[in-house]
Amino acid sequence: MKRPRLTRQQAGFLALLLLMAIAAAGSYRVLRGEFIIYDDAQKLFAKGEFAQAILVYQKSLDRGLKLPQVNLRLAESYMAISGFTQAVPYLERYIAEKTRDAAAIIRLAGLYDQLGRKQQAMALLKDLQQRRSDDIEVTLALATMHKDRREYGQARALYGRALSLEPENRKALVGLAQTYAWNGEFDRAKELYRRALSSQPKDRSTRVRLARVLAWSGDKEGAISEYRKALEEEP
Repeated sequence: MKRPRLTRQQAGFLALLLLMAIAAAGSYRVLRGEFIIYDDAQKLFAKGEFAQAILVYQKSLDRGLKLPQVNLRLAESYMAISGFTQAVPYLERYIAEKTRDAAAIIRLAGLYDQLGRKQQAMALLKDLQQRRSDDIEVTLALATMHKDRREYGQARALYGRALSLEPENRKALVGLAQTYAWNGEFDRAKELYRRALSSQPKDRSTRVRLARVLAWSGDKEGAISEYRKALEEEP
């Protein structure tokens, strides 16, 4: 019994299906290869082999992998080996695609500041804080940058904003206390340090700061007492 011949239209359709299958198989092999390379890089990163991970992450990019996370991992790998300048462009590329990742933006601002690009760092955080005014981590990052520049008025306003969001936040209490301590307002500083310690009494670094302020204010016995407590809390 003769098989019916395929019409020209049917033959063309089958040929098209075959070409699509071949193309899909080829794409799958390429994509699979890219992700295998990326997975290898992730394993190296997890083991702390950052220099080798950089080479493998870069290879995955060279193979055409389109994944924002690769740029983030490259930035983190460079930072892990103190390659801060090399980390910047990768973190910038990641943020260009992930504009809502506040933690990454804060990290980039920190890199800018560390590399002397202080105006860029401040501008980046100010823009982020305007967009995320209720994000306490963003507010604290900007407050700390003002504090480190001895811009105490701006720092206090922002630490106050952070405390309105989370009244017993340790970072805000300690940061605010530092602005008063460095400005010679010891009573206010002591009050804030004690407030921070009331919720975290084993916080050794804050207790040492309190002891230092007590000494500056002339309360030597109080300072000695706090230093002793700090030593007892030492791991």
